[in-house]
Amino acid sequence: LTSNTNFAFLEKFCFVSEDSQVSFRFEYPEHYGIQTMYLYYDAPDQWMTVYKKNLTCEQKIKIADVKNNQAIELTTNPEYPQVSVNCIKVQKEYNLTWIHCSGNKSFISARPRWWYFAIANCNASEGIYVEYSLLLLNDNDPKSWHYHVSFDEYYCLLILLGSLTFETTILIASVIVAIILKSRKLYHTTYKYFVNAIIFEIFGIMTLTSYYVKYSNLGITPAHLKLIGRIIRGFSSVILLALLLIIGKGLTVTRGKLSNLGNRRVIFVVCTYALLYLGMLLWSMENFNPALVVHSYESYIGYMLMSVRILAWVWFIRCCIITIKKYPSKTNFYFSLIGLSTFWFWAGLIALLASNFLLDNWVREEVVLLVDCLVTAYGHTGFLILTMPSSASKHFPYHVKTTQIGDANFPQNNYEMHPANGNNVSRDQAIDVANNDNLNNNSNIANNIFTITSQNNNFQPFQDTTNNRCYTYDEKKRHCFKKSAITDSKRQYFMKSGIKANAYNGQGARLRNIKLKGGKPNIIEFDNLRECESFCHAYGMCTWSAKSEPLKQSDKKGICTCFKQIDHISYCFGTNSSIIPNSPDV
Repeated sequence: LTSNTNFAFLEKFCFVSEDSQVSFRFEYPEHYGIQTMYLYYDAPDQWMTVYKKNLTCEQKIKIADVKNNQAIELTTNPEYPQVSVNCIKVQKEYNLTWIHCSGNKSFISARPRWWYFAIANCNASEGIYVEYSLLLLNDNDPKSWHYHVSFDEYYCLLILLGSLTFETTILIASVIVAIILKSRKLYHTTYKYFVNAIIFEIFGIMTLTSYYVKYSNLGITPAHLKLIGRIIRGFSSVILLALLLIIGKGLTVTRGKLSNLGNRRVIFVVCTYALLYLGMLLWSMENFNPALVVHSYESYIGYMLMSVRILAWVWFIRCCIITIKKYPSKTNFYFSLIGLSTFWFWAGLIALLASNFLLDNWVREEVVLLVDCLVTAYGHTGFLILTMPSSASKHFPYHVKTTQIGDANFPQNNYEMHPANGNNVSRDQAIDVANNDNLNNNSNIANNIFTITSQNNNFQPFQDTTNNRCYTYDEKKRHCFKKSAITDSKRQYFMKSGIKANAYNGQGARLRNIKLKGGKPNIIEFDNLRECESFCHAYGMCTWSAKSEPLKQSDKKGICTCFKQIDHISYCFGTNSSIIPNSPDV
């Protein structure tokens, strides 16, 4: 240590009562004058007064109580011989006399306490030059993992090992679920994000564990390992945040992809969060003050990071509410997701406020680490439970197969459908009817759909043919729909896109007692239409018919049929049909 001042900070350490001690060695040239090591503890009138107030060297050393063995003279003739210290004079090159001192000191206090080590020589004219080593111990057993570790990080290694074990278990379970989902063609991008978040978390914990293993065994703190570990864990948090936002917007749950605007919003929020997290770590490293006990989140950047997280939660809730409104069949999943995710979003801010204003600084580091690991494990466990592919689960979100998302006829945003003629149709209003449909005159569809026999594909002749009752038409099968069948919000869109079809006064509601038949149907048994709708989201339309034959106790109550296009409509008592609604762009 070389300093132009007469007072310099050496080290700080949080000691445990009775079992703690420091072993020290100092060497310095005799002509620098007698050096004295001073010890201050974490009381307001001790180190905080010495470090933060503009005091003279003499005023600083007076605060250290000599009677409490807080001053250790590094000389062969000490004025205060209470502390066990052995000093000798040694001749070195250039006939310089050096003072070599070594000794140890134990610490006894009512609670774990931070101690700060400083060296001073208020009478020196050349400043301070000293070569030293401090062995700071918190246990009598060299084999103990607490041997070299400061008390504020006493249980960090144990916390990390427990977290590593739990996250590994979650990863194994998630891989098993992923295999099941892949076999059912339901292994979506969002679930891949979830698995990647767990993997990053495990690698981050492993890096931090290696840091604390070296710290425990050797007493050295490789700061780069701790920084790398926290950055990797940050990636895990960013991925989980992105996952929640895009699921809130319905990706792979109610839609095949996000709109450009939705993508830009998600990217902006996630990148802002990631940059603030990285900035917080770099700030804490660049502005690290070894003389103070400061946590990384105890900064303006830390508060900004938590603010972005809360704003992301608000947007996430808004997205979920809109999706629930348009997809009632997903209510169970989204309500559960909101309940689980809200705690994850808010836990960071709560932990930040608690650590900065409630927790003592000799337990803050390990408590914040424990809370962080528990919150992360909570988020991973909650999402794993929600995505368990169980037939009894009412919360399972995935009903769109991965092969359907890539299909050109599958809706490529949340309200488009691609029929055979290539034009876009609003899926919550789409219906394609064949020329020879047998429609019951009392049905709502019969009052709104008219078959046009003209071979002319121009819109005006179709409109004239039906005495102005035709508002839109399908140019391939030439079907006409009167104005009352189209909602006001969709009319201009229908006119521009060349048109398709509609049903039930444009409301996209369930079509009672209408039997729909379509190409390439997917047939499965369910107990009711609601379950059928939930399963058929990938297709857009479905019918459910109750079974007429006697049922066994284990049998489902009806037959569910999913399809994308309708080839035939007929009146059929006992059948419920549904054109499944979609949410607008969020």
